[in-house]
Amino acid sequence: MDCIWIPNISLGPFKIGEKISYYESSMGVYLDPDLEEEYNVPNSEIYLSTEAGRINMIYSYETCFYKGINIIGLSIQNVPRLLGWNADEVGGGVEYDNSDVQYPYEFEDLGLRLWVKDSRVVSAAVTCYPDD
Repeated sequence: MDCIWIPNISLGPFKIGEKISYYESSMGVYLDPDLEEEYNVPNSEIYLSTEAGRINMIYSYETCFYKGINIIGLSIQNVPRLLGWNADEVGGGVEYDNSDVQYPYEFEDLGLRLWVKDSRVVSAAVTCYPDD
């Protein structure tokens, strides 16, 4: 599924703040049996996190298009030029069961967290951070 990202609003057809029930009935998303308030999108590597029945974060491991370029797979060095924004924060490495180490890059004003392995973006988490 090719998903265009609109900062602080949506990724593909999924909109931050929208009721998850809409996507359950229209697209067949379903509750992950192992995770509370996490939904799977059929036939994709896209996952939806909810709070109080509304989408609060969208995760993609396959596509996150911005200005016609898929951010996933892009070298992290090219991301600030594409976004017109530098990361607000780079987190410490997280080691996964398969020994992969990934680093989170936060772009808070854009509602974007990118996970990076070996200098390449491997996934994107899209949200809308509330103003402080």
